[in-house]
Amino acid sequence: MINLKKVGLTALAGSLAAVTAQAGELSVTGAANVTLKNGGAANTVNAIGTDKDVKFSGSGELDNGWTLAIHALTKDDIGTVSSTATVITMGSLGSIGFGTGGGTNINGAYDETYPRAYEETSDAGGQSASNHIGNWADDNAIVYNAPAMEMMGATINMGLEYSLQAGSATANDGGTTTYTEGRGSAMGAGITVAYDALKIGVYGAEIENTT
Repeated sequence: MINLKKVGLTALAGSLAAVTAQAGELSVTGAANVTLKNGGAANTVNAIGTDKDVKFSGSGELDNGWTLAIHALTKDDIGTVSSTATVITMGSLGSIGFGTGGGTNINGAYDETYPRAYEETSDAGGQSASNHIGNWADDNAIVYNAPAMEMMGATINMGLEYSLQAGSATANDGGTTTYTEGRGSAMGAGITVAYDALKIGVYGAEIENTT
């Protein structure tokens, strides 16, 4: 167990703010995946591949009773971060999150939701245009999830996401992202209604084209 240092709400030059948790816990988990792939093309051979995921997760509580959850997931080389997320749960006000690499987003709840056996377009690093819906708001974004609502026996969940610069990776502490010509902001919204065994969800996204 590692205790996170207690720091208050700080404002710097009226433009930067930081919040960290007190007396938190940090845990480490991992997963492994092994694949066998036939070369199938010139200058390629059959190969065994390994996927090694290590995830650092932490939690804590702010002075006002709100809770904080963080995580960082590494890539195969262990030294590179694949995705991160910082999520502040504000009691009955819902939660607000910040992350990179899809560590926190709205579209993730609507993409590849069914059990699968390594056949999705994003498995093994593959991507296609049909799998990009909403991905522009995965980084450099603010993500809000409303608290679950009960109505006539159904449970309703809603979420909003807004990226200041679509497709730009989230900056490190105190940094900025690189301007991308042709793209501006991006936003997405999703709503899910669950009633007994039935679950229906709708997600939509929009990206600003500056050219």
